[in-house]
Amino acid sequence: MSEANIWQPRTIVDTNADVKRVAETLVATEGQTVFTLTAFSYALDTGALEVFIDGVYQEILVDYVESDTTSFTLLSPATAGDRIIAVGFTGITAAVDVRDTDIFIASFAGLRAYTGTETTVYVEGKTSSGDGSESFFYKTPIAAPGTYSDDDLTTIVPTGGDGSVAWKNNRTPDTEVRSLSLNYTSDADKTVNVPQSYYGLIRATDTGVVLTATRAMTFQNTGEPRTLMFENKTAQAIDVGVAGGSEFARVPAGVTRYIIMDGISVDAVGDQAAITGLPNLTEAVVSTKPCAAGYTRVSPNLCLRDNPAITSPASNTCIAIPNPSADSTALMIRITLVARSANAGGNRRSAFCSLHSNGVCSDLFISSSELAAQGYEFTAIATTSVIAQDHFELVIRPSAVGGDISLSWASDVGGNGILHYSLVGYYD
Repeated sequence: MSEANIWQPRTIVDTNADVKRVAETLVATEGQTVFTLTAFSYALDTGALEVFIDGVYQEILVDYVESDTTSFTLLSPATAGDRIIAVGFTGITAAVDVRDTDIFIASFAGLRAYTGTETTVYVEGKTSSGDGSESFFYKTPIAAPGTYSDDDLTTIVPTGGDGSVAWKNNRTPDTEVRSLSLNYTSDADKTVNVPQSYYGLIRATDTGVVLTATRAMTFQNTGEPRTLMFENKTAQAIDVGVAGGSEFARVPAGVTRYIIMDGISVDAVGDQAAITGLPNLTEAVVSTKPCAAGYTRVSPNLCLRDNPAITSPASNTCIAIPNPSADSTALMIRITLVARSANAGGNRRSAFCSLHSNGVCSDLFISSSELAAQGYEFTAIATTSVIAQDHFELVIRPSAVGGDISLSWASDVGGNGILHYSLVGYYD
């Protein structure tokens, strides 16, 4: 009999004529995570292994990872007496990666243990499944041993690695605040590694040791432009630059400047030299209005939320989003839409949302045709598996100053979609 190709979403699996289903039962000891198979071996990254604990199906990369061809590792320790059934398909020989999109891993622990061939992945949680981080990582393999260290946020080093390969975060986690304090712990220049587009406000402090002279703060060179607000709360001026760059911008002590970097030079708005022969005019635009409780002013008319909360409302209902300030003229909102499977192949899966300028979903601002996550369930996939996911950051103007806004959302038949939103700031 000739070999066949079985189509699954994102992967082509090669099999031979001797495909067999083999099951092995294992009884766990307290805290056990690694389980060794004696009844069969399987091909890695092909879907040839399924795991059940006390009859409950376990999802790969969420509940366990494939260690080698004769073992697997649970991501959460087992309880003594747990009955674990491993099911293997012994005729599957290989998997050909035909993916043009990214895979989803539940936590940083799962990413550390991942041994597949993907070079870009989404991590759905920080340190545990479902905590809302939803970060995008890319694999960086070209470095000397020891170059990368695991900081449990922006850099993840594979388990057992020597630091020459790492997963680098290239996406703003939706639970992160928009400001970051970088503290000088010694009276010396400082080099920092802040991911591209992570933060809108960088705050320099010297609470560890008081600076005695002008010091440098050098950002890693991403080769791409970046803009941010730089607040100098140290006792001395700070020279802000990029690694390998030819210029820097000096920010005096106690001063906040808008920094523009292009990978080589750095400009600070407000630091321009006076024009010879003309009066040296200095002006600043400030706001005397206090921000609402839980918000911090980062520019003359922008207040950002200190700790944006994530809300996951039910579908097919009007969700009012209260305006935090009577002076607010526009609200900044972040939305994540997730389309999930319904265990029925040959169907489009979608989640879609509309936004309204008032609190009762009657004044349409953005229609659901513009805010949607859509994908296709080619073959039946276990219910609630992620099919497609999209992120949106929007500024919504309410019908009246200080007025509320609202949203409504829905998903396709089965209602398996998800919507997360967070109010991250407002303009006044």
